[in-house]
Amino acid sequence: MTRYRNTPKVRQPCRIVASQQGIVTIVAPYHKKFIEEWQRELSTDDYTWDEKDKKYRLKPSTLEKCVTIAQKFFPRVEGLEDIIESPYDTLQVAENAPIEVCRAAEKALRITHHPDRATDEKDREERNQFCQELGEALKEIEALQEEEKESVS
Repeated sequence: MTRYRNTPKVRQPCRIVASQQGIVTIVAPYHKKFIEEWQRELSTDDYTWDEKDKKYRLKPSTLEKCVTIAQKFFPRVEGLEDIIESPYDTLQVAENAPIEVCRAAEKALRITHHPDRATDEKDREERNQFCQELGEALKEIEALQEEEKESVS
């Protein structure tokens, strides 16, 4: 985690809130350098100013970049567990599931959500995206379990 020189961290936490419409909101104490860094890193298409609520609204695709920026300035970033799924959640298995169970779950979900079962082009794209996420989740679980084995031995 990089920090800028002469940039003290603010003591209050930064909170990230996701709505059901897919809008991500960062609720943070005012911090001039945080706002400047944030606006420099993101394009103007990635966020909008909500005059009524006096908040910036972010596109979900910018979440990872925003979290990285927030972690430079705030001691805690709350609400991530509500937004970011673990790879185990993606595969719908328990966190202590063996790799064989994870592979079987990935295969079953991939068959169920295969793009060839799509009804239209939009559905096909969504299914394709989900299948890619399944593959990434399985790779991440394999890496986590490999690290765990190495740390034990």
